[in-house]
Amino acid sequence: MLHFKPSNTTPVFRFDPTDEVIIQGKSYIPYRPAENGYLFKPADGIGFVVEHSHETIAAWVARGDLLHMPGKFSPEAVISPQRAGTDGLSLVDGDAGEMLSIRRAFVLAFLDLERDGAVQRTDDDLPPLGPSFITRVCGFEIGAMAGSW
Repeated sequence: MLHFKPSNTTPVFRFDPTDEVIIQGKSYIPYRPAENGYLFKPADGIGFVVEHSHETIAAWVARGDLLHMPGKFSPEAVISPQRAGTDGLSLVDGDAGEMLSIRRAFVLAFLDLERDGAVQRTDDDLPPLGPSFITRVCGFEIGAMAGSW
């Protein structure tokens, strides 16, 4: 008959404050190391900072109750979905989607004028709603509508 004896050494875990640690289905952010473990704060901001020992963390890892996602809350991970493009506009229906589409057209037209050197990002240089600006807005709006069909 086989007998298993647990190890006398407990692994010491190291987390980064930008990591996400999911413990038994709840998302946490490692807050800082503690004397015998780690302090975790809830990722949703609801709840208290809790301390878990390295032994408890090791038991969760062994059971598969802990999922470690390195860098989930790093600046690059947070910014990259925002840089994904305007595909999110297609998810918005009705009047809100139409307003977002018009706003997008104004922003793209302004950025186009800025790239051409016609305006700068100051209050004094905001373009009046003249014919050239309206033409650019309409061009972006028509292009956006044609791309959605």
